[in-house]
Amino acid sequence: MEEQLLNELEAGSQNASEDSNLMESTSSDESSQLDEEKKRLERQNKQLFARLKKLEEKLEKTVEQTKQTDDSGWREKVDFLIRHKDLDTDELEVVSAFAKGSGKSLDEAYKDPVVEGALLHLRQKKAVEKAALDSTSRSESDENSLMAKLKAGKLSDEEFRKNIKKIQEEFVAKKNRSFE
Repeated sequence: MEEQLLNELEAGSQNASEDSNLMESTSSDESSQLDEEKKRLERQNKQLFARLKKLEEKLEKTVEQTKQTDDSGWREKVDFLIRHKDLDTDELEVVSAFAKGSGKSLDEAYKDPVVEGALLHLRQKKAVEKAALDSTSRSESDENSLMAKLKAGKLSDEEFRKNIKKIQEEFVAKKNRSFE
């Protein structure tokens, strides 16, 4: 029995030593895995910082180019306006939009037949609007004229006789304007 106890004791100690060896090998496996994971994460971190640095440099270059483009664009517009003082803001917008879209300079865009046609159309449209405004203001002033008073019945017989010449002149002038 003693032998049996000794055998069991030896077997238990062997199992314990095997367990401790197993634990040591398991913990060394885990620590090596953790070390590998740590190294992998450090590599990824370095790669991310390198990408971040490249992107920052690219952003700085883009910002500088944008500033230079904006500055040169304004200079070009000012120089163009000095040479073409007859253009108003709407016409300048047409020329600059065409120049930007086609990749041409403002001078090249201004000479382009498409832009010339657009500017001509814009000028004609403005002339029509101005003429409409002028005729509106004329009709408002016509309300105070002798003809308007006569039509409204606000002109007395005495005023009519007194201003017959002026009424005839107004009548003829109004008819002439309608033929223009």
